[in-house]
Amino acid sequence: MLLGTPFLRKIQPFSVSEIGISTTIQGKSIQFPFSQPQTTSHIDLIIHQIEYKTIHIGYLKNEILLLKTDQILQSPVFKSKLQSFQANLEQQCCSDIPNAFWSRKQHIVRLPYIPEFHESKIPTKANPSQMDSRLR
Repeated sequence: MLLGTPFLRKIQPFSVSEIGISTTIQGKSIQFPFSQPQTTSHIDLIIHQIEYKTIHIGYLKNEILLLKTDQILQSPVFKSKLQSFQANLEQQCCSDIPNAFWSRKQHIVRLPYIPEFHESKIPTKANPSQMDSRLR
């Protein structure tokens, strides 16, 4: 008996052994024996193909999800919601005036004014010195 991919999809989940393929459908254990005795390499090949098909099904599910997302993004309802959100954001947060956000966090700091203060009177650790050939 030959089992094809559509048949295997209907009996998922199933297990493969040296005897054949076994599954449980509606609470009954069913076993499909191999028509010829299978070698270990043949069983490994079947297991590898099943794993590959499972991975491929995962890729197809992701592709379907991406297509659905793209379809939602192209829908007029979503576009109108996105445009209204953008307009609301531009109205509340953005402005063409360069000083629009200056009033958000204002702190008033009063600095003491000293009339005889001069920047040149600030003591520093470094003293400027001229580098020439005599200092070497």
